[in-house]
Amino acid sequence: MRSSTFSSITSTVRTALIAVIFTFVFSMDIQTLSADSATSFEVLSGDKIRVGKTTYCLKGIDAPEIGQICKHGNGRDYDCGHIAKTALMDLTAGSNVKCSGSTKQKSCMIGSCEAGGFDLSQNMVHTGWALSTEPRFARIQTQAKAKKHGLWKGNFDTPWVWRELQKQR
Repeated sequence: MRSSTFSSITSTVRTALIAVIFTFVFSMDIQTLSADSATSFEVLSGDKIRVGKTTYCLKGIDAPEIGQICKHGNGRDYDCGHIAKTALMDLTAGSNVKCSGSTKQKSCMIGSCEAGGFDLSQNMVHTGWALSTEPRFARIQTQAKAKKHGLWKGNFDTPWVWRELQKQR
């Protein structure tokens, strides 16, 4: 008889423990979701992001413009600006994005942005979907080029040259 009493107590405790664990896990997920969704952001291009009501141009990089055509190593043309935007979307997916601005330009605040604690400018250069405009990313860009990441798989005009060519048309 003792054994069946112990067994029913153990079963009751087990059921209660499972209920407590499920309650904790589900409430934790809900809190995490609301914390992640508290900072709204939108990726606008490969080097521009809107966090809340402020638009930031990522400091130290220049990415291809949406509609800029590049040539892949296999000879095919593709919209490298769109791919660069997608790369930045991948880097920010599921993360809180935090930015701090330093200088105001006409279309954006020049700033440093992080997603999940990682510098977005540095990671865009690392993936090869943005070019460094500052010495601090030069080594990373050299590595991306050597490994043929992103843009470095084929041929492309630098974004600043491409914009200048567009003005002449």
